Amino acid sequence: MSTFCTVCNGMDMLSAVCPHCGSGSASDCGRVNDYFGPYSPYRPIEEISMTNGYPDVTRSECLHMLYCEACGASSVLAVPESCT
Repeated sequence: MSTFCTVCNGMDMLSAVCPHCGSGSASDCGRVNDYFGPYSPYRPIEEISMTNGYPDVTRSECLHMLYCEACGASSVLAVPESCT
């Protein structure tokens, strides 16, 4: 069974509350895996997910980087993936 992220595929918008200050202005900065190196966005998603240090593969989650405009903090949010 294959899974996909509805946020990455443009089916849903990600709106999140900042876990640091509680502000509702945390914006989605894309997949965490894209920040691991200059060629990360071009590598297969499954390949990076197996070595990124998060349990996202076993939980069928897509990890997104959040940035809060209010306090300047960055955090990671796990988005549940949908089945095809």
